[in-house]
Amino acid sequence: MDQTKHTADGALVTGEDVARWLTFSGFWGFVFYVLSTVGMLIGQRKQPVRIHGKTVLVGMIVHVVSFTALGSLLSAVVSFRSGKSTTRMARERIPTVEQRIGPQTLGGMVAGAVPFLMSAGSLQVARKMTGKMAFPDAQTIDWVRGGSIMALLTAVTALAVSNIAAWVARDSRVATIAESSSKPNELL
Repeated sequence: MDQTKHTADGALVTGEDVARWLTFSGFWGFVFYVLSTVGMLIGQRKQPVRIHGKTVLVGMIVHVVSFTALGSLLSAVVSFRSGKSTTRMARERIPTVEQRIGPQTLGGMVAGAVPFLMSAGSLQVARKMTGKMAFPDAQTIDWVRGGSIMALLTAVTALAVSNIAAWVARDSRVATIAESSSKPNELL
């Protein structure tokens, strides 16, 4: 077994990988639901907007659970297809994170359509569960405007997160270099 692709005990996927999948997918599921809901609210042509809070909350739970499950499944598939743990792949990409800010922002904007549609679907499931529509005036939602707002909000979020990741990676490199240069040379 190629030890460079697996852990010391031969496992391709570890508990840390699964914890990362669940945390990452759950976090982004929540963020995308909030951004989608804001897009739908802004997309309402009839003002003031009426909301049924319980249905929105149930929709969030449905969305986050679905997003977490699908995101984790996708991460597992990528891991098994590549033969590398997702933790290892993430660590390999750290040196180039600063060069991917633009593509990640654009990708986030385009990919925002999927969670927007998932959010709308989650609200439909929630409506069936609660018996009430999340937005009683849903027929007045301008879906193109709502989706466009979601895409814009997702792009801004992706830009911010990409910049933060780049700063953390750069600070980590600088700290590592500073730490190694401050240690006296040790004789063997």
